[in-house]
Amino acid sequence: MKTSLQTQQIAYDSDQQLLRFLRARKFDLEKSIEMFVKHRNWYVQNDIQKYPDVFPHKALALAELVPSAYIGFDREGHPVQIERTGKMDVPTILSAVSGAAMLEGFIWGQQTQIRRCEESCERLGLPANSIERFTQVMDLDGLSSAHMQLAQFLSPITKCGEANFPERMYKTLIVNHGWVFSMIWAIVKLTLDPITREKVIVCGSLEELHKHIDPAQLPVRYGGQLEDPITLNDPDVEALRRKYLNDDKYVSQYQTQAVGSGAHFERQLRVEVGKNYAYCFRASEEIKFKAVFIPDEAASEEEHIQVSVESKIEAQKWPTLGTFASTNGKNGTLVLTWHNDNWWGNKELRYALVEEVEEAATQ
Repeated sequence: MKTSLQTQQIAYDSDQQLLRFLRARKFDLEKSIEMFVKHRNWYVQNDIQKYPDVFPHKALALAELVPSAYIGFDREGHPVQIERTGKMDVPTILSAVSGAAMLEGFIWGQQTQIRRCEESCERLGLPANSIERFTQVMDLDGLSSAHMQLAQFLSPITKCGEANFPERMYKTLIVNHGWVFSMIWAIVKLTLDPITREKVIVCGSLEELHKHIDPAQLPVRYGGQLEDPITLNDPDVEALRRKYLNDDKYVSQYQTQAVGSGAHFERQLRVEVGKNYAYCFRASEEIKFKAVFIPDEAASEEEHIQVSVESKIEAQKWPTLGTFASTNGKNGTLVLTWHNDNWWGNKELRYALVEEVEEAATQ
């Protein structure tokens, strides 16, 4: 592999880096080289080396909206990142964070953990690149069916991770989970490689979490000895919604529709690769909502892509905003559906579907 890359004048960092790409392709040399060349082109063209020293401007809102921290190391020395997924306010995130921003935030996080791997090797007196993988703790306290709307961000992030950061995840430890997790996991695991799925470990107690991470390397809120980072505090949802949930630019484009008892209302939006789209709506009462992307060449429903799984949305006081861009290189149709599940009475819906003048998500 090294000989081939040198012949093509393609740079690489270390033997360990190439081994990760070889393992990702089960040591198929041709496929491993092809994968690495694509990664290297992506790395250079997007100037990924600037991370983590530079935080992506598009993703600045994530620092406020996603309670998380890069803190501590697991029992094998892998750097730990903690995310309080259940405390993410879905309406605000859909309003303030585009798919491109979420993806850039993910890339920055991967680069941050790579640097922390280097720090861990130095801390433990190990040779460089002895530690290459990361451990994540996902705290699902507060998770609801509304969080299933965030599934639209998972596909591009998963594809980017598998293509450019192979063999980086060591474990994902799930804590404070409930019944909603089972529903979401049934969808998410379909996007993951079988080997990746095995790395997801559900911890039923803090004691079980401590089997993987020593309390000396965990914040107090997880039975540890480290000071709780302020970035893990509960977000002030009302303040964040006042700051980010603003539909002023959509008001003039709103259309009004009465959705009858037990009825569905559907609107379609033509989607082209390289363009960004946005939807925004308010409703007089809670209303069920889902969004599906149908590629032009889709021959069956199995090929449809869930953008937002059906869930009941509180769209009375605050608007619901969302963005969409095709990340699979396919044109198609975005289908939005609202459902009034009341036994009687109409629900008034105000909605807008628009093409946004914004850079599409990084592939």
